[in-house]
Amino acid sequence: MLIVDTMSNPPSSQSINIHGSNVSGAQIGQAERDVTQVQTDQSVAQGVANTQAEAIALLATLEAHLQQSLLPIGQRDKALSYLSAAKTEAASESPDKDFAAISLKKLAGVLQDANESIETSQNIWANMKPLLEKLLPWLGVAAGFFV
Repeated sequence: MLIVDTMSNPPSSQSINIHGSNVSGAQIGQAERDVTQVQTDQSVAQGVANTQAEAIALLATLEAHLQQSLLPIGQRDKALSYLSAAKTEAASESPDKDFAAISLKKLAGVLQDANESIETSQNIWANMKPLLEKLLPWLGVAAGFFV
C-alpha cells in the first residue's frame, strides 16, 4: 500500500513600493554581500501609462530594475543613458514623445542584445519588456514597437 502525504502551502505574499509603483508577487533576494537579484511577475506597476506622471513613475521603476540588474557594466551604462534621455524628455514641459520612444527602443535593443550575449538566470528582457509595453499608450506607438 502506498500512502502519499501532500502538504498544501499557499504561496507567500510579498509586496514592495518602488518609486510610487506597487510591486506584487516579487521575489527579492540577496547573496554574497553585493549580489542582488530581483525577480518580478507581469503585474509590476499595474495598469498602463496614460499620463505624463504615470510615464515618469514607470520610467523610474525601469531605472530601479536596471540599477539592480546583473548586466555587465558597459551594457548597463548604455541602457541607463538611453533611459535617462527618455526620462528627461518625459519630464519636460512639452515632451517630445517620438524622441522618448526612440530612446526607449534603443534601450530595448540593448536589453535584447544582452539576453543573447550573456548567460544569466535573470532574463532581463523578459522582465523589462512588460514595463516598456505599459508605456505604449502614452508614447502613442504600436504594440510591436519594442520587438
